[in-house]
Amino acid sequence: MKEITKRQRQVLMTIEQFCHEHGYSPSVRELASSLGIESPSAIFKHIHSLAAKGYLKHEEKSARSIQVVDQKTSSPKIDGEIDRKSTLVPLIGSISKGQKLEFFTTEEHIAFPAHFFKKQLPSYAFVVKDRSFESDNLLQGDIIAVQAKNEVEAQDKVLAIEEITGITIVNGNALREKSTQIQILGVIMAMIRSWGRYEADRK
Repeated sequence: MKEITKRQRQVLMTIEQFCHEHGYSPSVRELASSLGIESPSAIFKHIHSLAAKGYLKHEEKSARSIQVVDQKTSSPKIDGEIDRKSTLVPLIGSISKGQKLEFFTTEEHIAFPAHFFKKQLPSYAFVVKDRSFESDNLLQGDIIAVQAKNEVEAQDKVLAIEEITGITIVNGNALREKSTQIQILGVIMAMIRSWGRYEADRK
């Protein structure tokens, strides 16, 4: 199979996820909305490229006719990158210690290695807004993925909102010791760091 770009992989994985959740393929407008792309023509271009490379089947005159070609691996190779299974997690807002959540008006999806997550549990991603979480080994610009879990284990790192102090990160074994009301947003499952972006912010 031919290699594809990162954006094309994002389009492909969004289609796969939509089909899995709804049982039918997305429309071009639904794809554009999910990916934060305003122009439907840009989506058509990606679809045609993926079809030409053998990853999709598509009938232009039929609605919801996009079909993902079954592959041995769920994630195609990207320009020198090794093959790996990934899952798309919606990036919904930013976090700063002691503050309120800031939600984005448009939703972007970030690819994380799928083996970090448990299936069927909702996951969300947040970008670290500033340096307030450096004591938790998170830098400005890091993107973390959190997942709802039925039970929080002692070794888990939990993103939560305390009634008085705002957003914080606590260890699972410390949750029982909290005397104030606390809302658990999820267990931190993975983190993506862009060194170039962080170094630029420091200058």
